[in-house]
Amino acid sequence: FFRDPKLIVDADGRIIAALLGRPEGCDWDSVIEEMERVMAGVLRRGRKRRIFLSKNLRHRRGKFHLLSDGYSMGSGQRVCHFFTLPAELLTFFPATGKSCPQQGISTPSASFPRELGHLPHRRLSYFPKLSKYIAQTMLGIEDDQTGLRRPFKNSVYPGVTFNLGPDTVTAEHRDGHNLAHGVCPITSAGKFNHKTGGHFYMRQLKVVIEFPPGSSMAILSGAVDHGNTPISKGETRYSMTQYAAGALFCWAAYSYKTARNLLETAGGAEKKALFDSEPGVRAAWAVSLLSKVDELEADRIAAFGADK
Repeated sequence: FFRDPKLIVDADGRIIAALLGRPEGCDWDSVIEEMERVMAGVLRRGRKRRIFLSKNLRHRRGKFHLLSDGYSMGSGQRVCHFFTLPAELLTFFPATGKSCPQQGISTPSASFPRELGHLPHRRLSYFPKLSKYIAQTMLGIEDDQTGLRRPFKNSVYPGVTFNLGPDTVTAEHRDGHNLAHGVCPITSAGKFNHKTGGHFYMRQLKVVIEFPPGSSMAILSGAVDHGNTPISKGETRYSMTQYAAGALFCWAAYSYKTARNLLETAGGAEKKALFDSEPGVRAAWAVSLLSKVDELEADRIAAFGADK
């Protein structure tokens, strides 16, 4: 499915990052060109109309334009929430017939090629146990809170960020609000020389990786400090990242309640203690969801069954 993927493993052979490269079996150049076209168009029209919010311009990842789609949780919220964007900005995305239940207008992800959602595809995942855990949790949340929708139907992830650039170079950061042991698929695009700039680095792993336009990787963004090297003047770079907020998993485990609301129910304290476990227990369980290279195929079969 991917052309010559490379895996980064720990001392025990556990996969902690997958450098996926480019997929086979589709006209990927056309997919990436369409991704770039939509991003450049939205950026151009949004700038002209001056309707980007400050949070879409300056943020902890750097100084470039970005938009998010899907649903998340955190910051004291009692239920899951859709990302909110200016309605006028959303109208810049090409109409596709897919609409947001809350706003009745086209959503950002609906304008992008559906192939972009392929990266975490369950049978071809290098993180099958983790993918199954995310998928089952999101299905439970979506059953409990009707109306929620994921950005891509063929992805397990509830959230996506489109980094519109036009010169997307992320500052070194760690996505502490994401699921700590969750991997985030990232796709790079744009017109830049990947030999001289736009490299992806992970500080704790002490690796610097060429990240050409059209390539993808999956990393533990909530556990590793990461960023990009600068690109040259006049070049453009865009990227897309799929992810899941860690608070979603706590909310689901707490019977679709916040910790405070759970503690107010009969038996809530015991249920919370059971999920939280003793120090180190959940950390060990989280690490166990990362497959080892020599167990990968067996994990895929155990998680999703053998190919028919």
